[in-house]
Parts: sequence; C-alpha cells; structure tokens
Amino acid sequence: PLDAGNAWLIRKNLLDGTLTAVDTNLIVNGSYIHPQAINGIYLAKGSADSTSASYASNIPTYYGNVLFWYDATEVNLCTGNMTGVDINLIQGINPGGPGFVGGLISQGANRSTAVAGSLEGITIILFDPLNQPVAYAVTDVNGYFEIGNLAINTYKFYVDRLNYMVDNALAPVINVTSISPTQNNLSFLLHSTWLEQNGNVGVTESSEVVASVSVYPNPASTYLHII
Repeated sequence: PLDAGNAWLIRKNLLDGTLTAVDTNLIVNGSYIHPQAINGIYLAKGSADSTSASYASNIPTYYGNVLFWYDATEVNLCTGNMTGVDINLIQGINPGGPGFVGGLISQGANRSTAVAGSLEGITIILFDPLNQPVAYAVTDVNGYFEIGNLAINTYKFYVDRLNYMVDNALAPVINVTSISPTQNNLSFLLHSTWLEQNGNVGVTESSEVVASVSVYPNPASTYLHII
C-alpha cells in the first residue's frame, strides 16, 4: 500500500462529457475515501505525495491502471456507493543520471473556452524510445515544469490534461546527450489535440540586417536549407 498520497475524484458532465475535478483527499497507508460524492459518473486518480518514498518512481495513475484520462475506467455512483476502486500506480523506469529538462507550456490555439482553463496541473510524462514511462512533472500556475535525474537518452513528451484529447503519437522529442545533458527553457504550445514544441523560452531575436538569403530546394516536401 502507498504510504502517503493524494486521491482525486473527477466528475463527468453527462450532458457534454466534460470532466471536472471535484474532490481531493489524502491517501494514508493505501486507503482513500471520497465521502461527499453524489450520484454520478466519475474518474478516480491517485498519486504519491512528495513526502512518500514512492514519489520518484511512480507516476499519477487513473482507476483502470492507465496514465491518461481517456483510457480510464469510469466509476458509476448512480446506483449507490462503491468500494474496491483500487489503483495500482504505474512505475516509471528511470535509471537516473545527469539529465535535466524543463520549460514552459503555453496555451495553444484550436481549443474551446470550455476546456482552456489554467495552465496549472498539466501532467508531462517522459517516455523513452521503448515507449516506457520514465518520469513526470506537473506544471505550476504559470505552466512551468522541470524533471531532473534523467539518464542520457531520447525522450518523448506525453501530456495528460482533462478534456484535452492530446494525440501523443505527435509528441515532441528531446535528446538529452552527454554533451548537452541540460535541456532547460524549452517552450511548448498545448493545443486541444497535440503538444507543439515552440523553440526555447528567452531566445532573443538578432537585430543584424541580413544582406541576402538563399533557400533550397524549391519546391520542398520535407526540409528547407536556409543560408
């Protein structure tokens, strides 16, 4: 059983299908309870607390033992109370190392006002080339996140955010190398259906005047060379 953590109850609006987190309670010695829940359809989610010995190696997980809300098993309280809604936290396989990634997620386009909301609480999950979850971070109120103690590797940035059907097949990829182990000040735009890498935070524009620019090939189907 998890020594200390947090349990979330997420209510589904049966009219439009949107999800809203409605209750948070502590997990103590593996047990949690949401005593104020009313009849309805819910998702349940659990995570280790930062004080827990399991914090670094376990990723927030939904009931159904999945990492993303759209894969979660729904909890039906329309007919009465439910017990035995057990969650097995999914382990991140992180051998550790000198790597660090961090940056900012901003609000992208193509999203409805109903699901835009705060930039706080977006879960970033790093996956390795074998599609194994490694580590995670949750954005702060300004959309910032950071993940350290990473092995030298290539990482895909998967996103979990309520009401966003993010296509993680389009996940941005970042290389953490021995030459450049720190990938800080990364910038992303979170659209309603994909996460877009948007350069680096704090990169300044050059004021130099360019006399001439050559671009080839023209036309191009994949890459352009600019000289």
